[in-house]
Parts: sequence; C-alpha cells; structure tokens
Amino acid sequence: MSSTEWASMTSEQKEREFTRLWRVRRTVFQMLNDRGYSVTNADLNMTLDAFRKEHPRVDDFDRSSLNMIVKHQDKADTIVVFFVDRLRAETFKNFHEKVIINNTNRAIIVQRDSPTSPVLRQVEAEGDRYELFMEVDLVINIIQHKLVPEHKPLNEEEKRQLLSRYGLKQEQLPRIVRNDPVARYFGLRRGQVIKITRASETAGRYVTYRICF
Repeated sequence: MSSTEWASMTSEQKEREFTRLWRVRRTVFQMLNDRGYSVTNADLNMTLDAFRKEHPRVDDFDRSSLNMIVKHQDKADTIVVFFVDRLRAETFKNFHEKVIINNTNRAIIVQRDSPTSPVLRQVEAEGDRYELFMEVDLVINIIQHKLVPEHKPLNEEEKRQLLSRYGLKQEQLPRIVRNDPVARYFGLRRGQVIKITRASETAGRYVTYRICF
C-alpha cells in the first residue's frame, strides 16, 4: 500500500488497518520470544493505546517504522525483521544490504501483499536466510489456538540425547515439512527436531517428535 493509497483511505479504514498492524506486530514479538530472542514484556504486552502513542502518525503510517533488530538470548545471533507493503526487487536489495551490514544470518520479511515471482526467486536464491510472512497470517498467533498442541524445538544437544536414548537415526523420526504453519512459526530448518506434547485422556500427556525436512 503506497502513501497515496493510505492517504485515500477513510479514517475508519485507517483505524482498521492500524489495529491490524498492531496485532501483526504483537504476533511477531511473540514468535521471536518463542524462538528464544530477547523481547521485552512491554513489546510482548503492548496495548493498542500504547502502540498508538508509539506510532502517532496514523494518517501517513509508514510500515518501515516497525522494522527491528533483535538479539538471541543464548548466543551471539541476531535477527532482522522488515515490514513492507509489497516486496519488490529494489526493496529486497536494500534489505539484503542491511542484513549484510548487520552481520545477521536470518531475516523475516512481513508483507501486506504478495510479491511477484521474480522477487520470490531472488529471495529463494538466498537459501533459508529469509523468511516471508503475509500480514494476514500473523493477525492471530496460531500456536495459541486451543486445538494446537504444545510445540518445543530441541537444540542440538537435546536432539542428540533423544536419538541416543531411543537408538534412532534421525531419518527414522516422523517428519514435519518446512512450510507447515507451526514449523514456519518457529523458523525450523532442515534437520531440526520439534517436541510435540498433546493431552491424552488415558496417559495424561502424549509426547511425539518430528524432524523438519
């Protein structure tokens, strides 16, 4: 959505869009927190009123004002998050330059509208460094839905212990595809294992493991 398009919206339309962006931003922070990045409680629990005070220019709102760089809690790792109306070739080039400058190995791009096929090919050429999300997919947090069981990605040591405990090779584990919504939420990469805990009427809890491929 260009600045001209935003300016042409009614006050009611702008308010709906603004509220939607607040929800999207909240889900992004929840997602980063669940991945182990350092996120403040203020960002996790920001109210719509607080968001409005932080971004008072509703009449000419710029999505790039939501961009952020976040450090991981346990390792020298950072992630960059970009917000954009629609990802274009020149925009992606600028994003890529910022990723290189900040020496990050991972970036999330949140977009309102779908990019063109040529731009998608540019992104895919960078391997798994970039993750693309549509705003509409982040309005609500899917893992907080009552029908979604608890998921917890394992680190490399936990994965090693799991395979050793059961005498398994990783190829023997059930699989979860990378484009599964939960796998995307946690940013799983190939070879990562995720622990899934479900409620069971007979056993209390039922635990399974899946490997991303």
